Amino acid sequence: NVFVLLGPFNTYNLTEESRERCFAMMASIKKELDGMGVPYFDSTHDLIPSREYGDGCHALAGGHAILARSMYADPAFRKWADAIK
Repeated sequence: NVFVLLGPFNTYNLTEESRERCFAMMASIKKELDGMGVPYFDSTHDLIPSREYGDGCHALAGGHAILARSMYADPAFRKWADAIK
């Protein structure tokens, strides 16, 4: 029983070409997860503002708070969490 968190990743620091590759890769990963029936939350699409990162992929306290609130509000996460209670 697993739930996958994609990200977080500070995509604001990437070039446009790198952002496109990153988002294409995430789309491919999500398609694979969907095909396996594995629930996930994608935090790579500008969920956390760049100022809330310490570097490329490490969120600061404010970023973690945004991530936690967003995941908790996500229907897929809630369904998964409710099933393991």
